[in-house]
Amino acid sequence: MKIEKNVPIPTKRAKYDHLIEEMKVGDSFEVDTYSERSNAYIALVRAGFQITTRAQDNGKYRLWRVA
Repeated sequence: MKIEKNVPIPTKRAKYDHLIEEMKVGDSFEVDTYSERSNAYIALVRAGFQITTRAQDNGKYRLWRVA
């Protein structure tokens, strides 16, 4: 094993970054599990969005950007 110097650290890209870049007020998306719903909710709130969520009749969850 050898030590390497000046190797840049790649930028970390979260699963929901593309949604953060594209979502406008009134837009929504659906996820399959409560765990995915929680992860998406946290990512969007940390990005400064106001989000509301609802369980769907099909057992999935929908998240809306409200502000």
